[in-house]
Amino acid sequence: MIENDRYYRRYVKDVKSGYIFLQTGLVKKAILDSIFEINYRLTIQIAKDKKFTDQTFFKDTPYTPVFDKTPSKYSKRLIKQIHHLQNLYKDNNISDLVNNISSFLKEIDGLTDVQKLTHDYLNLLKEINYVMPFLSSNKTGYANLINKYDRLLLLVDLKTSQQNNSILNYPELDNAKFINLASLLDMEIRHENRNPTLHEYLTRQIAYEMINIRGYNEAPIVPWGNSGFRKIQTQASITDPGLGHLTGTIRKMDYINGTNVHIEYLERGEENDREIVESYRLPDLATIGKVKMSVGKDTSVSSYVRRPMFENMFDNSFIKSVHTTIAVCSSIFMNGLSECKVAIERMTVSQAIKFMRVVSANVVRDESLQVLAAAFCVNYPLIDDREATLQSNNGMPKK
Repeated sequence: MIENDRYYRRYVKDVKSGYIFLQTGLVKKAILDSIFEINYRLTIQIAKDKKFTDQTFFKDTPYTPVFDKTPSKYSKRLIKQIHHLQNLYKDNNISDLVNNISSFLKEIDGLTDVQKLTHDYLNLLKEINYVMPFLSSNKTGYANLINKYDRLLLLVDLKTSQQNNSILNYPELDNAKFINLASLLDMEIRHENRNPTLHEYLTRQIAYEMINIRGYNEAPIVPWGNSGFRKIQTQASITDPGLGHLTGTIRKMDYINGTNVHIEYLERGEENDREIVESYRLPDLATIGKVKMSVGKDTSVSSYVRRPMFENMFDNSFIKSVHTTIAVCSSIFMNGLSECKVAIERMTVSQAIKFMRVVSANVVRDESLQVLAAAFCVNYPLIDDREATLQSNNGMPKK
């Protein structure tokens, strides 16, 4: 087993055990988001079964964000997506599973009993896992559901594997502490080089939904570290929009040891002119927090931001643009990331320096651990209009 040797700073104490009461609304939202993830996993499974390559794999729709997470509307969109997936790739092997997922999603909006809702979901997960194995069939693990006081509790104890135990000598956790515990749970599963159990996977999804409420603002910060002082000197950044990290990268220490987990959209679409459409995309904040939670303290996590957005003239929109960048970077850093990468484009040298200085001075971060990175496109000409350049070049800037 590969152990984590990374330096990190935690601003709150680790909690190794505790429980929460499950509420119908929270569980329902967590389940729907997990089906969104499972749809992504099914796409990967179909690609494997059909032996698609980078040259033969295809899809007919670009990424689009979720427009409405109202359970009734969200479930209808998921039903449409999962049937479209089957029709697109003509995969009859998943037809029964698609129908069962659809039946569950049609009923989920009317389910009000949290115990039945959770029970039906876990049974569905068993069916999904039979077709697409990504969970452990072992019933023991560090998480367990318990009926107590006519309520359903989700208990996590990293000290011992849980059996069905009605005695609770554990603290009830608030959302922030539960997210931290779920992060430690994901790390433990990864260190043991195994898949999560059904209850451990449910724990992860519940914690993800809590991140949707307030972000992961108690995350440990793992800095890049300096070459010469790291155990592994060359640290590669592995890039994905987020779901690929959550379904692949976080599974094994082998995948993240000596790496930086970088979150960034690479899909440009049909328009290839960089003057019209930026090559890369800013990830959504909730996904950033989820990736950070599952990576935990095992390595650093970073995010692309984007190039500054100017309405017309640099001076006219400077305050708006710089404040927008400051807000984006600050929110990302509050989720415990170690780096924000900002593209420096559409500015002269003096403008870029002014922009970077203001961003650096005002971003909310731990300056000793969290860094701002300026990304320059080597194919873009730079207009050097600094005062010293103008004085040495007859008042003219240099290209």
